[in-house]
Amino acid sequence: MQYLSSGVIQGSCLGPLLLLLLYINDVVKLFDEHCVGKLYADDLKMYMYANLPDCTTKFQGYLDKLATWSDTWQLTISCKKCSVLQVGEGKNNQVYRLTSQHITATNVVKDLGVYVDKHLKFADHIQHIVTNASKRDSLIHKCFISKDSPTMIRAFTVYVRPLLEYASYVWSPHLLKDIRHIESVQKRFTKRLVGMADLDYSRRLATLGLESLELRRLHHDLLCTYKILSNRMDINYDTINVHSQLGNKDPESSVEIMPKT
Repeated sequence: MQYLSSGVIQGSCLGPLLLLLLYINDVVKLFDEHCVGKLYADDLKMYMYANLPDCTTKFQGYLDKLATWSDTWQLTISCKKCSVLQVGEGKNNQVYRLTSQHITATNVVKDLGVYVDKHLKFADHIQHIVTNASKRDSLIHKCFISKDSPTMIRAFTVYVRPLLEYASYVWSPHLLKDIRHIESVQKRFTKRLVGMADLDYSRRLATLGLESLELRRLHHDLLCTYKILSNRMDINYDTINVHSQLGNKDPESSVEIMPKT
């Protein structure tokens, strides 16, 4: 029998927690009120306001501190997986380095499985998940010998739908083009099922016992809101601002907001 003298077993349930507590929990002490560091397992996210005086030099200083910490504790940072995203207008011409290697500047970054661009929009994420879900959709129809509808629906809900719903309360779209783009995956899948080609989408959903993806996202949003208001999520709802244009209808929006009379 072999014993591990150091490290954390990969794939274990306690692995991320032990890694965080024993190895990298103190890295957040490198930052202060000007630069915030957020940890999730072995992922680190740093950010600071770009309107601070001499912000680029200060941010490079925090990166240098991180490089020194990495060298001291012999925890190598994968610079190839690092990127810099400047949120807002303007070009990101500043070149940052970490452990003598340049960090790639990008307009879209993947943050815990969700793609977000420099304008804090999620068009790239929606395109990404629809593309991957469509590929799995086609593989199910191609690889499953049985075309029994309950079996096919079960495969869709297990292998395809989670791709379209992961963290949906973060990126849930309000533009009709995005809503229709996501819904097209389930529309296409159900239409190819036995006996469903001649039925419209709403009748197919009723026959198969499914809900539209838009309705399911609404349920997720309401559930998340309830958890926030009932203090079941570590989010201060007093800091959340909700903006709306009363009396105006966005032609790309699926909801019309009217003022109370």
